[in-house]
Amino acid sequence: MKLKKKKSTRKRLPRAKSPRKRSARKKSTERGMKAWLITWEGDVASLGGRCKVASVLSARMNKTEIKFALRVLFFSGNSFNLTDKMVHGTGEGKEAAKWFTKPHSNSSQQFFYGHYPHEYLFARLVKDLHCEMSWQDHREHTLIWIEKDGSWFLPRESVQQAEVASAEVERRYTYMPKPM
Repeated sequence: MKLKKKKSTRKRLPRAKSPRKRSARKKSTERGMKAWLITWEGDVASLGGRCKVASVLSARMNKTEIKFALRVLFFSGNSFNLTDKMVHGTGEGKEAAKWFTKPHSNSSQQFFYGHYPHEYLFARLVKDLHCEMSWQDHREHTLIWIEKDGSWFLPRESVQQAEVASAEVERRYTYMPKPM
């Protein structure tokens, strides 16, 4: 036969709280997601009413997958004739590589593809990506994200001379499709 423990009639004192170690990490204020954002850029990029955002892809995609996606998007979204699409879209090795332009910073989180600086796709890894809808017009949407504002817009010489701190900058893009 088991013996039952007697309950103490003595009032228990509250347990002393031990000081908790605080995390060195800042609390996240992000509302959105981390993703690859691909946009049409360039001085002669004619969108013709189309959205500047070509695609939003998972942040888990690797470098090879992103480069392939850039190639597919560029030749499907650009105004090439069928012969050009066939020749350039199926090119391999050096033929395919000549369309890539490396940003001035040697980052693995940014890629340019196309006729740089005239009309090209710009893929970059962004964080806190989210979309807001306008309450006045439900067709208007604004994409908001945070990206590293690095040295890829500076000439190569100035990047090599001075280390440019890559600050994080919030960017926005608003698009409203034209009514049909």
